[in-house]
Amino acid sequence: GVDGYSPAIEISRNGPVTNIRDIEVEFLHHFNELLSNLFNPDVPFEQTTVEDNCTNCDFKNMCRK
Repeated sequence: GVDGYSPAIEISRNGPVTNIRDIEVEFLHHFNELLSNLFNPDVPFEQTTVEDNCTNCDFKNMCRK
């Protein structure tokens, strides 16, 4: 595995999530908003300017980062 990786879902203000129901409404709101933006043809795709985000990305060769 990757050093420092944890499959635990964490929210910085509260630490690890132990019960998904505690954050379900907020998560779904943000998730649906993200999906709407991803598939909105009026929102242009822009590559990240933070190169460290690409370190473990499976798609970095596709966008040539």
